[in-house]
Amino acid sequence: INNEHYWYAFRRDETGKLKTRYLGKCYEGLNNEGLSSFETALITLQKRLNENFASKITETKNINYFIDLFVKDCQKRIESPLEQGLNYSTLLTHINGAKRFRKWTETQNIKLHHLKNIDEYRHRIKDYIEHLVKNREYMTNRKGDIGKSLAISTIRQYLKVVGIFHEWLADETWGSGGYVKVNPIPKDWIVKARKRYGLIYTKKNDRQNRLRRYSRDFYSSEGYDKMVSDCITEVRDVWEVFCKTGEIPREFRNQPRNRVGGRIVYFVSLFQLAMGFRVGEILRSFRSYEDFLNENLKASDSYSFWRKIDDTWVIEVSWKGKFTLLPTNDIDLLRIRTWVKPPNWKGKPSGNNGKEDYYDTHLVDVCMEMFSNSPFLFTAYKNSHKHYSYSQYNNNFKEHCIGKKQWDTYGIDMTHDLRHYFITKHIQLKTDPMLISAITRHSIITMMKFYKEENVDFQKASVRNIGIQIGKYKPISQKEN
Repeated sequence: INNEHYWYAFRRDETGKLKTRYLGKCYEGLNNEGLSSFETALITLQKRLNENFASKITETKNINYFIDLFVKDCQKRIESPLEQGLNYSTLLTHINGAKRFRKWTETQNIKLHHLKNIDEYRHRIKDYIEHLVKNREYMTNRKGDIGKSLAISTIRQYLKVVGIFHEWLADETWGSGGYVKVNPIPKDWIVKARKRYGLIYTKKNDRQNRLRRYSRDFYSSEGYDKMVSDCITEVRDVWEVFCKTGEIPREFRNQPRNRVGGRIVYFVSLFQLAMGFRVGEILRSFRSYEDFLNENLKASDSYSFWRKIDDTWVIEVSWKGKFTLLPTNDIDLLRIRTWVKPPNWKGKPSGNNGKEDYYDTHLVDVCMEMFSNSPFLFTAYKNSHKHYSYSQYNNNFKEHCIGKKQWDTYGIDMTHDLRHYFITKHIQLKTDPMLISAITRHSIITMMKFYKEENVDFQKASVRNIGIQIGKYKPISQKEN
């Protein structure tokens, strides 16, 4: 420029673009300190590196700019499994939580330099927590409901993502080596904030609250038998009509043909009561190993799929880092009996009750035969490549199982309670704890801590045995003073 020369350094910014950084003007000879222009440029470069190339332009950028970069980074990990590090659902949770935080910061005018004053900035985050606690989700439904307060678990999750975002801001492995030198919202501060605002949520307390609400034991042998009977009856009725007509009976007149609709809950619940599955392990289960390979494009540490080995249905489950392989043919509850010959039946009937032949079909075969041919055992709709929606399933569960069948009288408040029932049932039956642990992927300590204490029948039996042993000895008389 005007026959003058300058020293520059090239550096990639947080988006990967190559940026030119000015280091100084070129001059001949040496300056007053005896340094050449190149040596001066190197000193400036070292200073800029120590400052992480911080500039006034970056310091004055709105916090929303960096939230957007965080969201882009999460999306990049989703699209590139090799760079992912976290599973698909976790990254989606980070994205949703960050967008929620961004929606609030749009009205706050927070700049990056505000994070330097840690005490003042933490007061800003406290305002966000209070906003979540007081906030109401407005629903745009036809009934005109104004909505409901956010659940404690939801607020805790949003707050957790806020901490993860600020940890990302200070991460030296990202971009220019971190946008802030110190993370103003560390994990220990978040833990204290949860306690301060009463955001305490534990499974144990949740179960105790349900015990008080229903004023009865959490576990009931009568309840277990009743729920199993409800499931088998509903599944058998649907399967029997299908065997006769070749079509799934409609629950409502305007229901699409060959759709099981809300009665899907009885199929999944029977799996849970029979083998203690989590609802996601069944809803997201693939029909085969090939379907799993073809559709599982996103790296995840949680999956399940079915395969048939020597006429035995086996489910392979890898969930939350724990793996198991479960054969299911010896489970009596999973055999659906009809007196109508099922389609594609081969061989002789399963037996005869003295009057007519009957046919026992494994529940997986029932699902494979009736439901749409798709990668998942249960699909969202015909020819869909998506598993059944969790939210839709929970709504159906509340409508059919809680509402129509009144399972809430047995302490059932959510689908996961069926898993509790399975474990408690087998603790009562004195099933080998190692076997229960292998099936449910729970540690024995966890089962004894959270499930045995809820089984009052088991506790009574234990105390009765103790009483029998103590009864062999005479009580010690208290001497008079």
